[in-house]
Amino acid sequence: MDAKFKDIKANTSKELNSTEQQSHSKPSTHFLVAEAVVKILEDMGVQYAFGVSGGAIAPMWAALHESPVQVLHFRHEAGAAFAAIEAHFASDRPVVVFTTTGPGITNALTELLAARWEGAKVIFVSASTSAPQRGRWACLETSTYTMASAGIFTSWSVGYC
Repeated sequence: MDAKFKDIKANTSKELNSTEQQSHSKPSTHFLVAEAVVKILEDMGVQYAFGVSGGAIAPMWAALHESPVQVLHFRHEAGAAFAAIEAHFASDRPVVVFTTTGPGITNALTELLAARWEGAKVIFVSASTSAPQRGRWACLETSTYTMASAGIFTSWSVGYC
């Protein structure tokens, strides 16, 4: 059995290291995480996204602008989140609130709790400090690890992108 395993391992290594194998493969399509998230949001039926652009959320902002989702820019995250709540009740569709890291997240928390209380389907999307920058005093350093969640962030929320 060991000899058979060694033959399989040797053949697999040859195939993986072969430039011939790579040249015949189909070219892969690369997507940014933000583009993938926007595609998921489109598939969920999201038509509106409310938020404040800038900082770490910029890739998401750009991906939203390239999609059929209508982006509404606000001067403050609280206003964006309250508008999103009302947009959900007016359209009966899920809506998105997006913010940048740090104060952007905390500025939207009260309204996100109101959305939860009222039963609005509001999807909160925010950037967070990248893993290598955590604990190094990065600009607006924030992650779900440094913020008290107390049930605000659901079990399927992503702490980093």
